[in-house]
Amino acid sequence: VHGAISGIKVGVMGRAGQPSDRALAAPRSYDQIPGYAGLADAAKVKELEHEVDQWRGKFEMAMARLGENPYPEQIGGNAVPFTPVPPNLGLGTDDHVRKPKKTREELEAMDTFGADERIVRILHGARVEIDEEMARDLPTWDDVVEMYGEEPIIEGLDTCEGYRASVDAADRMIGPAGMFNTGTNLLYELMKTNCRIAEARLRPRREPRQNGMRWQVPWGKHNPPTTHRFKNIAKAWGKGIKQDEFMPVVLIKDPYTWMGSQCRHKYTTFWGHDEEH
Repeated sequence: VHGAISGIKVGVMGRAGQPSDRALAAPRSYDQIPGYAGLADAAKVKELEHEVDQWRGKFEMAMARLGENPYPEQIGGNAVPFTPVPPNLGLGTDDHVRKPKKTREELEAMDTFGADERIVRILHGARVEIDEEMARDLPTWDDVVEMYGEEPIIEGLDTCEGYRASVDAADRMIGPAGMFNTGTNLLYELMKTNCRIAEARLRPRREPRQNGMRWQVPWGKHNPPTTHRFKNIAKAWGKGIKQDEFMPVVLIKDPYTWMGSQCRHKYTTFWGHDEEH
């Protein structure tokens, strides 16, 4: 597993196979695992299984960035819903390489073509370059507030206390769920970077930062919980997880903009059609 995964380029090798200089970190050798030589055989197996899980996670994320299903053998009736990185993130460009983003200082020195200052700050914070065409299409902050309000709408915060009371801190896990094109990958990246369950380090799970933040719910992030929770185990990040100890964070999106996103990037969804529709 180490040998296979260490050669994968993460997010920078296009379908034409042109590599770049950014690859996964080299796997650590056994003698780099603290105290490995003195462990009992069962403990050694456990350490190596954890290492395999870590690298499997890297493989899944690398394949997602390449827009490929990491488990193609599952395509068919038992396929796991899979969300590749959309084409508009840089893959599939003419040079097949994700273009480096400009620094915040470089962006702030550029013309923003009259775009709303609040919107500009948000986009520059995400290191998004604003061109004249984009500036024409951007709303004002007043438009955003009028339609959606000043802050994100979060439902269900009243359930957190019950969750903390019923699940030990070391066993708590959080991950995104939602339909395609609702932002589940972005939410995972935000949680991975900004959230932390300190006690999660006591459990040898496959989280990149061992902080309890996981890529998806264990029944599959695009699967309805009414039909899949406790009945399905997601191939990616689902094995060995107690589903009643998992806190899902479910995303929804404005139906109008969501339908436009689906038309641009439908992923594995399919809508029935007839002669009139």
